[in-house]
Amino acid sequence: FNSALGVCHNPHTVSSHSENKPFATSYFASSLGYRLKDKGKVHKAAAEGDLAKLKELVAKQKYDINQVDKCLGSPLHIACAAGYVQTVQFLVESKAMLNQRDKQNRSPLMKAVQGQHESCVSVLLENHAKPNLVDIVGNTALHLTAKMASVNMAHLLLLYDADIDVPNIDGLTPLGVAVRDNHFEMAEFLLQEGADVNTIDVNKRSLLMMAAENGQVKMLQLLLQNEADVTLQDNKGLTAKDYLRAFVKTAKKKLHDQNM
Repeated sequence: FNSALGVCHNPHTVSSHSENKPFATSYFASSLGYRLKDKGKVHKAAAEGDLAKLKELVAKQKYDINQVDKCLGSPLHIACAAGYVQTVQFLVESKAMLNQRDKQNRSPLMKAVQGQHESCVSVLLENHAKPNLVDIVGNTALHLTAKMASVNMAHLLLLYDADIDVPNIDGLTPLGVAVRDNHFEMAEFLLQEGADVNTIDVNKRSLLMMAAENGQVKMLQLLLQNEADVTLQDNKGLTAKDYLRAFVKTAKKKLHDQNM
């Protein structure tokens, strides 16, 4: 597998007892930080969605369903990353630890969010998985959802009391992530749900400044409609207007250079 791109060079054949998943998810989710190589039997069964094999192993009562691999990932982490909802449901019913952390301090819920597996997210939340755990860079499941631009999952997380305004280590809230990545619909949804429009990052940059810096006109309009403060200054004393002027100046220069 190419873990950076999530490309599978050596696809494994899914068992006839495996969950029926789309072609792309029949491969192990290496892009989400896990590899099938060197894993134990329980991990491999979870990775393949081989529910029959998993039940057989658990019934023998000599395999720990909470055992971790070298990345500290449990079988539940792996099933969530791959999106095998029946496997996830079985592991949850078998008392798998819902809030166990991997090497990146990410929970099974976070892995399900990263993989955009809404059904797995639902199962975990319904069984009291904690939505506000943070990974090694301070991101919660809602931060990851904002990055994936999944409004449905964001709505689901908020129903289970996800913190809408918690900052990560860069000072970005989930709304900040949506603005940074120019996910307009996600930003609009979070604002409708009461997200603070005037949060600042570790450099005291407001969301309005971020949108202005990147020339995100539609995002700027949205933030202003939601009463973004145009007077805020970053740690260099710059306002959103200064960021916008710099963007326009750079754009004009590029246009001029192209026409020469």
